[in-house]
Amino acid sequence: MNKHLNIHSVHNASTGGIFHDTAVHDIDLICWILGEYPTCVATQASTLTPEIADIGDYDTVVITLKFPSGTLGIIDISRLSSHGYDQRVEVRHTSCPPEHFIKSVV
Repeated sequence: MNKHLNIHSVHNASTGGIFHDTAVHDIDLICWILGEYPTCVATQASTLTPEIADIGDYDTVVITLKFPSGTLGIIDISRLSSHGYDQRVEVRHTSCPPEHFIKSVV
């Protein structure tokens, strides 16, 4: 078993899997920042850990979202973070030069 993964904390009948357990918070955050909801959502998911595969869940997910304003959002989620729970937001806008991109770590 992956030494950074506690399978008992991952599998609980009430979690609903990685999408409901973790992705919902990132989706909520980006919708709150933008003040709008996506019009198109696409996902890809994979399972690299046998213990996660055995319970029918994924451990690695990428989500792309397109919003009415034309903004694109990208969310990546993994249960395999060896350095703890890493959550960050990067906001980039075409009217700002690259050295002025807003980057905040939550």
